[in-house]
Amino acid sequence: MVLFGNKNTSEEITLIFDVGSSSVGGAIVRYQEDTLPQILFTARKGIEFKYDFDYDRFYKSMLDSLESVTVDILTSLSGSVEEVSDSIEESRSRVLGKRSKRKIKNIFCVFSSPWYMPRVVDVHNEFENETQITSDVIIEIVKGAAKDLKKEIAPADSISLLEERILEYKLNGYSIDDPLSSTAKTADLKLYFSAAAKQTLSAVKEPIRKNFSYRKIRTFSFMMAYFSVMRDMHPAVNSFAVFDFRGEVSELAVIENDILVSTVTVQIGKNELIRELSSSLNIDLFEATTKLNLYFAGKLTEGSADNIRSIVEEKKEEMKNELLNNIEKGIYIPNTSFVLADMDMEDYAADLMNSIYLINSRESDIKILTSEYFDKFVTFSKSRYKDHFLSLESLFFRPIVNS
Repeated sequence: MVLFGNKNTSEEITLIFDVGSSSVGGAIVRYQEDTLPQILFTARKGIEFKYDFDYDRFYKSMLDSLESVTVDILTSLSGSVEEVSDSIEESRSRVLGKRSKRKIKNIFCVFSSPWYMPRVVDVHNEFENETQITSDVIIEIVKGAAKDLKKEIAPADSISLLEERILEYKLNGYSIDDPLSSTAKTADLKLYFSAAAKQTLSAVKEPIRKNFSYRKIRTFSFMMAYFSVMRDMHPAVNSFAVFDFRGEVSELAVIENDILVSTVTVQIGKNELIRELSSSLNIDLFEATTKLNLYFAGKLTEGSADNIRSIVEEKKEEMKNELLNNIEKGIYIPNTSFVLADMDMEDYAADLMNSIYLINSRESDIKILTSEYFDKFVTFSKSRYKDHFLSLESLFFRPIVNS
């Protein structure tokens, strides 16, 4: 397969890896100024799941799926790799293909739960005297908060931070866009951190480096990408919720006045629903998966559909309660929500989100982010490469690549 132009063309590409809780995806993306991101190729492999959840087996399956995705991407780039630069440190690129030199400009890896932990932290600082706020002052505050968080999560030397983002500044109690060169007696920062086990980061980067000999792999959390892209795509909506419904673990975040104020990570998802069907109907996981797919496609007989429906609805109620129990006290979920899920679970995830609004008979505006949702913002070399998770991530990285 020849994805790229003629032999005289030299262009830079970006590789994106999406490490989720039900599958691992990868994309080859071309970014050019003043044009939409173009996704040249995507690959996705499911993560094996069993009736009895075992983390070690789940972890190994994720790495196996990632290995398979990296091989698919390498194969799509070139049937053979003829040259590898002598000094990756100096060139930060690899020569791919028989006819043309393709430089990998960036490799990004995006983690979803349970592979990382998101945390929104409020930090309050009081100074003895009026103090000029400089970048050094801000850096020290962030470093202190990061150190405290790592100690709180696990032994500090076993944790790495994927991201450190300042969401909001307040000086003397008032919000301010740019605090530098101001003076204040108090400084309040709302910070977003995403943390992951060092062992996990190392294990994920290994198959990528093995196949691409590329050392600089930048890591991000899916929730930061999700929140950022929805905020930028919908500037008129400044308060909303984002719901990411996956296989083993799902995430919900609340945004108020364009600021991420709360995140929730819950062990709910499609796999739990399949396990419930398997147990209730006394059938194996494969048959339970098939019945669930047929039910959502409206292809079951009326009697069979009624039987499945009662189980599905009961499980939905349990998932709703699990979400509500984990939402921080006092957090209000805005009426507008964006829902992202595997294609066969989109309506179910939207109904689950809507059930929260129905508690108080609230109106809701729920937007399901299908693969077609991103058609105006991302282009594809072939329609079969559409993948809404990777499309969203390609939009998130656009300003980073073009900066």
